Amino acid sequence: MRRALIRISLDDLKGAEADINTLVQAGANWPIVTHLQGVMSYQNQNYTQAQTHFLDVMSRAPEYLPSKLMLGLTYYNLKSYQNTVIYLEQYLPSNPTDVRANLVYATALMRMDNVDEAVNVLTKLNKSRPDDFRVLSLLSNGYLQQGKQEKSIEMLNRAVYVKPDQASTRLQLGATLMREASTVSLGQKELKKALELDPELEKAELTLFMSHMRQKEYAEALQSAQRIEQANSDLSLIHI
Repeated sequence: MRRALIRISLDDLKGAEADINTLVQAGANWPIVTHLQGVMSYQNQNYTQAQTHFLDVMSRAPEYLPSKLMLGLTYYNLKSYQNTVIYLEQYLPSNPTDVRANLVYATALMRMDNVDEAVNVLTKLNKSRPDDFRVLSLLSNGYLQQGKQEKSIEMLNRAVYVKPDQASTRLQLGATLMREASTVSLGQKELKKALELDPELEKAELTLFMSHMRQKEYAEALQSAQRIEQANSDLSLIHI
């Protein structure tokens, strides 16, 4: 069982599965074994099967926190956000600094339109992890949904400063900057930087194309459209 745990942590799923099968064949019907089966199913992205295993653990060991965490994560991947919140709210009081759990919890709250609570969670997490670009990026989303665009941009600028080579963060910053006419050119620059970092970031190219069209920058829009067509030969774009 310990070896299976180590192998899972090392992403040796085949070896871990062999150890778990050995335990099951030996008749070890303990909740921890079922939990490991659930972890294996989760790692293999078989979320429905993972849910079955973790619920089995809960029926026999209702206070087992690792399964509560994994159930929360599993329900998130199944897009059952209310259940995600239910199980992570049982897990987080004992593990308040678990970054992954907090991020998933806050995202689930946002998906349920409970943005204010999500921002509260992320604000607390940001105080303990001020340089975590994932927290900053998600907090920016929360502020944007609250209509606090300046705060949203502030968080994204900090995220870009912390991790300047993260193309998706620059895409997010660029798209946010382009919501205001006065900062459109700054947004376009961020999108171009995102594409320098990841030339295959299609969303950035499409956003840049639409921005050029809105600004009546037709020459730049045509260049952007041609790059999109080169990357997607099966797409047919309207030529300018």
